Amino acid sequence: MFVKLLKRKLTLLAIVTLGVGLVAAVSFVNSGSDEPSSGEADTASASEEESTGESAGESPRQGFSGDCSPTMFVVPGWRNGAVNEMSGSAPGGYRVQVITYPNDAPAEQFPFRVAGDVQVGVDTLNWEVNQFYDACGNQPTIIAGYSMGALVAGNVLQTQPEYRDIQGIVFSDGRRLPAFDGDPGGAEAFHGALIPGDGLRGFSQPTVTICNRLDSVCFGTPDPVATVNNYLGHHTNYAGWNVAHELGLHGWGVHKNIVFG
Repeated sequence: MFVKLLKRKLTLLAIVTLGVGLVAAVSFVNSGSDEPSSGEADTASASEEESTGESAGESPRQGFSGDCSPTMFVVPGWRNGAVNEMSGSAPGGYRVQVITYPNDAPAEQFPFRVAGDVQVGVDTLNWEVNQFYDACGNQPTIIAGYSMGALVAGNVLQTQPEYRDIQGIVFSDGRRLPAFDGDPGGAEAFHGALIPGDGLRGFSQPTVTICNRLDSVCFGTPDPVATVNNYLGHHTNYAGWNVAHELGLHGWGVHKNIVFG
């Protein structure tokens, strides 16, 4: 009984330590000069409401633009992380549509709001993609996401019908499956209380997954201190989030689980 109680206490301590550490880490990354460009993130208003574990609310849906050109749907990370890099690296001939969803939680609320915000993003992206295919038939699309946006993109790439011509690419996916023996997979394997989802999982659509081995979001560790340190040091090290380059390098129409570093 004592051992079980001690294990529960240690587990709770690790979760609390990780939560506090991630708040500090998110604050640090947001204020650092090496942060990915954030588009309009600096003007986003931060909610001062109490943390409830729910999303800040619904996101505005754009609807079908009337353009049936091949389209890349971009899902940025927290506070629009990497939105400019991904949007600016679309393969030739692809128009870009950025998915807007509540990704601007204040650092102190981030660990508690992320699950609800990701679900709003999933609902919004699914709606936009379905609008496009209903209007345009089976035109090719790309769904690209980074970090928090990779959770959104990955959940949609998991459930979109296989007959649709969709190529996925995700950077730093916390839901990433292991690629080789000894690969722990994404942080969801260890920190499900803070990173939302149903465990590590794959995709129904061909998807290239890019993970920096030193990034604790996609290459998880049960150690809360290492999780925070690796997040701080390596979560933004993705060589410019270059979608066209990565797809050209690793191939289209295939599932690739790439771990580097």
